[in-house]
Amino acid sequence: MKKIRLMAITVIALVILVGFGTSSAVVFTPEQDTTAYKHKNLLRLHVIANSNSVNDQKIKRKVRNRIMNQTKKLFIGVTDADKAQEVVKENLGYIESVAEAELASLDSNCQVKVKLGNFHFPKRTYGSKTLPAGDYNALRIIIGQGQGQNWWCVLFPPFCYIDSVNKKEAKKNFEALEKEEVNIKVKSKFMEYVKSNPQLTQKKKEITNLLRTSVTDLDNLISNLTSD
Repeated sequence: MKKIRLMAITVIALVILVGFGTSSAVVFTPEQDTTAYKHKNLLRLHVIANSNSVNDQKIKRKVRNRIMNQTKKLFIGVTDADKAQEVVKENLGYIESVAEAELASLDSNCQVKVKLGNFHFPKRTYGSKTLPAGDYNALRIIIGQGQGQNWWCVLFPPFCYIDSVNKKEAKKNFEALEKEEVNIKVKSKFMEYVKSNPQLTQKKKEITNLLRTSVTDLDNLISNLTSD
């Protein structure tokens, strides 16, 4: 019953909007994943190995894991990328010491450099999420000569944490950010369209009354159709 009513209301609203916009049609399409995470709402992580030797690549992964596990506590209560960047900036010394400690535990004599800045990233896909190529704010970890293969991911929202529990939480955070970003973009485009078409506000009352009348009539119709 409720599904029928909802579907019917949707059809009525679409019919009215289509008829209303015959002189100037507009289509609102949610932004794809590849455009929802370009710059401001992410803080990425970039780890560069000393070389492409098997051992150096293993060290890179170990340092990556140590940094991810030791920095996740820094983002407790952090809700946006700007704040996350401030937190990282305040803890660069700590992050560097974490990387150095891991290198020491692996008997590596490589030095490590930690930088926070804006860097170019290639297009990358993480599961169902794709980030386009472009410049991103990122924490960059350079091990030794930094001549080995890179490892990229997202430091905030915490999308790259290693264990499965954190992966579930990270996915939820990432999808929540996606939903918020898409909603903002769609609402913004809709408001721009309304402002450029003042006739919309002039007919607002007319549409509202028509919808109210249609819904009332629809309820009566559905009641008659579904009654025994």
